[in-house]
Amino acid sequence: MSSSTPRGMSAATQRYGAMLQLNFEPRLSEIHLDKHAIDIAFE
Repeated sequence: MSSSTPRGMSAATQRYGAMLQLNFEPRLSEIHLDKHAIDIAFE
């Protein structure tokens, strides 16, 4: 496997375009929890 082939991807897979490299950019999510409502629901 060549050094330019991404980890876990064979040279043949890359050559035939069977898999494309995924560029992931995480995003922050605003999550608001109502602790009081959760406490009531689980009493």
